[in-house]
Parts: sequence; C-alpha cells; structure tokens
Amino acid sequence: MVVRTGRQALPRRDARGGDDGQAPADRLHVPEPVLRHRRRRGRVDGADLAAWIRALVSGKVLNAATQKEWLGSPQSEGPDAHGQEYGHGIAHQRFAPNAAMYYHGGELPGFNSFIGHDPDNDVTLVIWTNLTVAPDGRATAIALRPTILDQVHAGLDLPTG
Repeated sequence: MVVRTGRQALPRRDARGGDDGQAPADRLHVPEPVLRHRRRRGRVDGADLAAWIRALVSGKVLNAATQKEWLGSPQSEGPDAHGQEYGHGIAHQRFAPNAAMYYHGGELPGFNSFIGHDPDNDVTLVIWTNLTVAPDGRATAIALRPTILDQVHAGLDLPTG
C-alpha cells in the first residue's frame, strides 16, 4: 500500500495510520510542496514548514472527520497558561479577539523552532533559531513569538517577558 502525494508515493512503512483501523491513505494526504525536502535529501527550510502548517490547519492533510477531531482536541493547560490549549500534537492560543493561532514547536540540541498558522487572518509564522534556550530559561522561538506577533497584528500588545 502507498500514500499518494502528488508526484510521489510513500511506501507503507513511511506512512502512519491510526488505531481506528483505517489505512493511512484513507486518513492522510500530504500536499506536494510539503514533500519538496524529500527531493533535497532531507533538508527542510522555512518555506517547507510554512507549507506544512498551512496545509495541516486548513484541512488539506487529514480527512474531514479526523480534521474535525484534531481541531477540537486542544484543551486548556490551566489557569496560568494564558489561554493556551493543547491536544493531539497541536497547541492553540487566542492572543486577542481577532488573533489566534494553531502551532507546534520543537527543538534539537542547538536549535529551537515554532510553526503556526492563524486561519482567520491567513497568517503563517515560522521562527527557527540556532539557540535552544535563552539566558532567562525560555525556549528562544517561543520567547521571540510575542515580539513578532505584535508586529504582524495591528494593536496587539503581548507581554514579551
């Protein structure tokens, strides 16, 4: 079995199915721009990450039922989480009445990243740093996020510290 992805096909061993018994091809479609990195021998850039998060949030990767479940999965991380919710591998946060984002972050030794998409405003943000942790102990990409979002969304004034 293969998962069709535009011009390429992923062998079953590369595809991920769910525990609901559905074959991966029934659950997943990976848009061609997301897979450009396969032709570049595994190198991924900001454009690849932006294409991936836009496709994932906008419903071009998961089937309709799985997409609905996935978007509905984030739950509050508690009263001190500033409205941040998390579920099924995705975080969601409303920064203001007109600004919210689905996002995911990650890190490897020496690197930290944040990728997010605001479907209401069609804003996609990729932050990729070559410093894992800032001197104050925060993940560097997350620490930069409020400053960048304040520049993107007019009138937004997120705390930066």
